[in-house]
Amino acid sequence: MNARTGDQLQEWVDAELLTPEQATAIRTYEAQEWLPELSGPPAGLPPPEPPGETAPTLRFTLAAEVASYVGSVLALFGGAVVVGSRWRDVGWPSQVAIALVIALVGFGAGAWLRTIREAGTDRFAGVMWVLGTGGGGLALGVVLHEGAVDAGVIALAIGTLVLVLGLALWRNLDRPLQMVTAMVGVGIGVGGLIDLTGEVVWPFGIAAWIVAATAFALAHVGRLRPRVPVLAASGVGALLASGMLSDLDEQLGAAVAAVTAVVIIVFGLVDHTTTVLVVGVVGFVVATQALLATTFTGVAASGIVTLVGLVIVIVAVVRSVRGANRPA
Repeated sequence: MNARTGDQLQEWVDAELLTPEQATAIRTYEAQEWLPELSGPPAGLPPPEPPGETAPTLRFTLAAEVASYVGSVLALFGGAVVVGSRWRDVGWPSQVAIALVIALVGFGAGAWLRTIREAGTDRFAGVMWVLGTGGGGLALGVVLHEGAVDAGVIALAIGTLVLVLGLALWRNLDRPLQMVTAMVGVGIGVGGLIDLTGEVVWPFGIAAWIVAATAFALAHVGRLRPRVPVLAASGVGALLASGMLSDLDEQLGAAVAAVTAVVIIVFGLVDHTTTVLVVGVVGFVVATQALLATTFTGVAASGIVTLVGLVIVIVAVVRSVRGANRPA
């Protein structure tokens, strides 16, 4: 504090504008480096107002993200057209090399984008990782096809690789694309197993339903993330698995799917999760139509489904009107 400020403080004390204690507090404040989080304001002085928060400057804006998606799609489409026209003309080592380049570019670009730590770059990193996973699956498929391996074994191997890569990149973090990639790997692998076992579907339906129901329960209690995408995806998986039971009995598959859909609907209503509710409603409509179609004639089934749909709409409208007229 300079001498001029000290003289002014003394003048204010003499004029009784400040008390000696306040002047001393001001001198102490000016003489030391005040750290509010350690010591607090000096006695007699109000705490200073915190500086206004400044919005962080995004290096990867929404426009840049959209442009990146568009550019990537155009580049992939153009490359697919060029390479696809000559794909069979090049040898399998060249095909593997192309697939590995795609995988390396996808995984490398995704890892680099994650280092920027912005929402837009994280989303784009997920897209690049999907590209890398596809490249890895393509390389493995080319090698196995060259070895004259059975198509079911190829599908099982690719599905396993996609599942492992998806799980390794997901790691129960908020990465929905990688979670979906892992589920796609499961689907490809199950398709390969079905092909190898002579199209006996229902045992896989039971196993898939149990896995999907377990994932749904774990997501509900917060053990699997991101919560809503896992709930929706596992709900769809349970409905599809229920349909696979139709290989054992047509009505059984549709009935299990309908019951599963009802459980999903109830959960969506209680949890107030619109996405899950939509999955349940769509699944219930499809399952009900399939159940009625296997029980009644086509015309009767259509009429009953129409009647059920009208009842649902009427109930929804009545509840909405009552809710709107209810006093706050």
